[in-house]
Amino acid sequence: MAEIEKARANGPIPNAVVYHDSAEFKPITVALQGQPQGKGRARAFIRGGHVGHYTPEKTRTYEGMIRTAAMQEIGNNPPLDGPIEFVLRAIFPVPASWSERKRQQAILGEIKPGKKPDLDNIAKAWNDALNGVAYRDDALICRMTLDKRYGPQALVVVTVSLIENHPDNRQRDRRHDVDDPLKTNDNSESDAVEHDENGVGGARS
Repeated sequence: MAEIEKARANGPIPNAVVYHDSAEFKPITVALQGQPQGKGRARAFIRGGHVGHYTPEKTRTYEGMIRTAAMQEIGNNPPLDGPIEFVLRAIFPVPASWSERKRQQAILGEIKPGKKPDLDNIAKAWNDALNGVAYRDDALICRMTLDKRYGPQALVVVTVSLIENHPDNRQRDRRHDVDDPLKTNDNSESDAVEHDENGVGGARS
């Protein structure tokens, strides 16, 4: 959230902004201003005697805004590829009709927005939009944290990152080290050990 607060201090936050470290496989944070929206239920239709389904236009538009912003900001960096942590915070505006005391309670998190859209539907919309863009496949999501709360303005913030110290991700880092022909071990000489004919090790002179 520090990046978002810094951006807000410099002026109104744009409709869709992505904050991320340009280095490969670093966390990616996407913030989308506006009322949080959930994934709309697929609509059914009959054509030529066959039943089909389509995603409502409102959902397609919302997911398109997320996907386009992420693609523009991520640029040539590849999608994250490894066990993923997905963190979403959906922030709802405090009703203007509430008293100042109640508004402060809401801002502090003492009052929660127990209303539509459902939190899991909000996460579904973001998950589908970022799939193949921020991460290679949504099956990689192994940890998910979701939160609904009130705030000064309507906003959804999602951060996706590789799970720290996960064996699969550590193995990927080792593969990158091996693949780098310029990477050398500065301590190779000092750490080298010679063995005499009796098998006793000694430091190389």
